[in-house]
Amino acid sequence: MKLRHATQHGGYAGFASRGFAFAIDAAVIAVGIAGTSWFVAAILNSILVDPENCPPVSGWGDLRAILCRYSHIPGPVAALGFPVVYRILFWWTASKTPGMAMMGLQLARLNGEAMTFVTALRRLVGYGLSLFLGGLGFLTILATDRRQALPDRLAGTVVLNARPARAEPLLARAFAKTRLLAPPKTRASDAPSDR
Repeated sequence: MKLRHATQHGGYAGFASRGFAFAIDAAVIAVGIAGTSWFVAAILNSILVDPENCPPVSGWGDLRAILCRYSHIPGPVAALGFPVVYRILFWWTASKTPGMAMMGLQLARLNGEAMTFVTALRRLVGYGLSLFLGGLGFLTILATDRRQALPDRLAGTVVLNARPARAEPLLARAFAKTRLLAPPKTRASDAPSDR
């Protein structure tokens, strides 16, 4: 197996860094879902309706009674919509989610163009398919040269290392001590001559 410098700018991101980015995003999404669900329920319950004492619906003009009767629906809808909006919005506008940014990762299209809404939507469909298949769609990261998962293949994207880790002083010292990530030493016979 050929080792690649994981610290090189623009190299394809591997399974571990993408997994950590996914976990960070999952935590942010969980907090966002809890906050969104609470916010929607708090607004409906305190300002508009009291779900414990719903008046009978007398017709389509009785908006307060209708809102009261169906006040349990907006919370779950917001909870389901938050992850979708989160991923599409960040992929489309910034080419990375907060988790990807923390791990130094960046989305790029194979054709070199900027991310579009349709590309982000295709990637989200790939995420859904990968999760439906029990995570098997993500395992193709380990088997392809470009480290593409099923979402990447559907959207025509790759995930790249967005920054060189060696630029960070603490990591540079740690990498200097390990031989796996250190740059290969050149032999005297490989060095360019001044002739």
